[in-house]
Amino acid sequence: MPGRHVNDQQVRFYMTARITRPQAAAAAMAGISVATGRRIERDLRPPSSRKEVRAYRTRSDPLVVRF
Repeated sequence: MPGRHVNDQQVRFYMTARITRPQAAAAAMAGISVATGRRIERDLRPPSSRKEVRAYRTRSDPLVVRF
């Protein structure tokens, strides 16, 4: 479901279902998209233990005076 965060319970359910079912079926059972299932398989840590991504500047400020 777009716009909703995946919780630990969904990840555990997905990984349990993934043992015996294809990726698409396990994702549908857990209520997540197939793309989210792929992302979960790349990083097996539960969402609660991942560091939050914060918004930050990706470029340095060109108007800052450096010495």
